[in-house]
Amino acid sequence: MVPFNQPPVSPRGDSGRLIKGNSVQALPLFEQIEGPENGIGFFKPNFYENPSLYFYGNVNLEKGLTEHLPMDSVVFTQNQFGEFSTSYAPPWLYPEHLKLDYGVLYFKVLGIGHDFLKVIANKDNAQVSYLNKNQGEFFSWTEFLMTVNSVELKEENSGKVRLKPFEQAGEIAIEYEFIQPLIVNEEWLYGKFVDGQLKEKGKGWIRWRKGNKLYINYSLFS
Repeated sequence: MVPFNQPPVSPRGDSGRLIKGNSVQALPLFEQIEGPENGIGFFKPNFYENPSLYFYGNVNLEKGLTEHLPMDSVVFTQNQFGEFSTSYAPPWLYPEHLKLDYGVLYFKVLGIGHDFLKVIANKDNAQVSYLNKNQGEFFSWTEFLMTVNSVELKEENSGKVRLKPFEQAGEIAIEYEFIQPLIVNEEWLYGKFVDGQLKEKGKGWIRWRKGNKLYINYSLFS
């Protein structure tokens, strides 16, 4: 693992690791969703109102938040231009998505309790931690997909564009580069299909998941 106080090195030019006093600038065009554990959604901490985000270890889910002591934390700071960075973060922290200068910080969520969210705190080694769910906002996968900029079908997925959200529906032939989500209906997504200049080429349905298998990659920013 890259030391926390050193710039990350990644074959994709991105790591998403928190760096003291700064955040990683480079991001891949599309986030590659890998592994069997896709979680139930995402948690976005509200660092505008909570300058410290606390991490909890082995919690007793039958006890309340005040009966637990945090094991570590992230401390956020804001400069005179309103931009956020971190003054402290644990060396093991590697969230699902990070670009603080855009106000982006997401953890993948594995479970929801009365007071806690079970999250992946390090996406490299799947290290698990617990967060106070009142320190931010939970997004289900459906809600999260409506916040992304665009999606694309994975290369290994030969999914067709359909007229309606079921496998037997008629196919639509569209040449496109990206899909901009418009609505999500269970395992289907209705979107606007655009070319490289973002000119609309048509609309239709794609299957974005089947059970726990995801058929898409997504981009938060482009």
